[in-house]
Amino acid sequence: LLNLASDCREVDEGIDVDLSFDVLAERGAAVSDAEELEYFVATVGPDDQILAKEVLRGDVTFAEDEQRAGWHEDLTLRLPSVTAGEAAGYRLYVGFQLDDAELERRRETLR
Repeated sequence: LLNLASDCREVDEGIDVDLSFDVLAERGAAVSDAEELEYFVATVGPDDQILAKEVLRGDVTFAEDEQRAGWHEDLTLRLPSVTAGEAAGYRLYVGFQLDDAELERRRETLR
């Protein structure tokens, strides 16, 4: 995930956050010509509780001679009933969604 940018604006229903970023994959030994990537965008409130999480999917296709491929993503997220003064207490997280096997493998390396 590269080139993350965001902009906020107050609307009647709360705060809208325009979020843009690039999703980039690099071909490895186990990667075929096309792979599906899962990534997420999560909103965390002032009390560190996850208020919303959306898992998104995209296909990355490598041309025969390409080592890297990806796409650009533009999203708008709404923080309902949040005022401009409260907005600083909220955080957005963007990351890759791990399946259970990958999550366990990463936990093992930390032990």
